Amino acid sequence: MRSEWVFDRAGGVCILRIDGKGHGVVASRAFAAGERIVAEEPLAIVHAPTPPRGHEETVGRLEPAAQAAFWELSQADKYGEVKTARGVWLSNAYPMDSNGQKMSAVYALICRINHACRPNAHIATSRSLARKTVHAVRSIRAGEELTVTYLNAGLPRAERRAALASKFCFACSCALCGLQGAELAASDGRQRRLGAIEATLGGVDDVYGGLEALVEERGRLLAAEGMPREWAFHDMFRAFMYCHKHDEPVRADRWLGRALAAATTILGHDSKVVAEFRSIAGMRGAGAGA
Repeated sequence: MRSEWVFDRAGGVCILRIDGKGHGVVASRAFAAGERIVAEEPLAIVHAPTPPRGHEETVGRLEPAAQAAFWELSQADKYGEVKTARGVWLSNAYPMDSNGQKMSAVYALICRINHACRPNAHIATSRSLARKTVHAVRSIRAGEELTVTYLNAGLPRAERRAALASKFCFACSCALCGLQGAELAASDGRQRRLGAIEATLGGVDDVYGGLEALVEERGRLLAAEGMPREWAFHDMFRAFMYCHKHDEPVRADRWLGRALAAATTILGHDSKVVAEFRSIAGMRGAGAGA
C-alpha cells in the first residue's frame, strides 16, 4: 500500500513510502516498453580500493543538497542502526569501471529503485551520456512501482533469497518469489537451466555448433520466467558473429537485427553499443527488423 508522495524528480517518477520496503520509485505517468525513464548523474564516486574514511571524506565534500540526498538513502541493517557514510554507501552504491579503473557511485534517485526478480525496468551505464540510465522493459502503468533486479538470472528461489538477504538484508517477496508448489518447481527448474546455459556460453568459442540453439533457449526461458529477453543481447550478437564467420548471411542478419532491437530497448538509441550494432547493420544492409 503506497502513501505520502515525497518528491517528484526526472519528470515522470516519484519517490514514495511503500509498505514493507521503506521508500521506492513509482511511475507518475505511463511508460512504453523501451522508453527511457531516467538518465542520472551520480551524487558521488569513489575509487577502489577505498582508503580509510574515504566514504566520509567524499560525502563531506558534497554540496549541501547532494549531502541531504545522500543521507536520505537507506542503510542495510548489517551496517548498524546509526547511519554512516560507509554504511549508506555500501548499501546503495553501483559498481563502475572506467578504462579498467574500478569505482563505485551513488545516485539520489536510481538508488531508491527496489529489487524484483521479475523487474519492469533495466538499469545500465551509458558511456555516451556518462550517466546511469533506466529503461522500461515492458509497458508500465502510472502508479506502478519501478523495479530492477540486483541479481543475474539463473538462481532458484532459495538461492536468490539467500543472496539478497546476505548482501542487502531483505527477504524478497516479489511475484516470482511468491510462486508455490508446481509453479515454483517449474520456475526453479528454468532458473537452474538458465544458470547452466550461462556457464556453458561463458566457455563457448565461436566454432561451437550449438551456440544458436543455446541463445534461443535462453531467450525462451527468460520469457517464461517473466524476465526480459533483451538481457540476452550480448549472446544474440555472439550468434551473429558465429553465423557471419561461417558464411550464413541470412541467419547472421537475423541475429544482428535481434541484438540491435534488444540493445535499443534496454540501453537506448544513444548507447554506444547500439551505435556499434547499427553501424554494422548499415554496412550489411540489415536493420532492426531483420
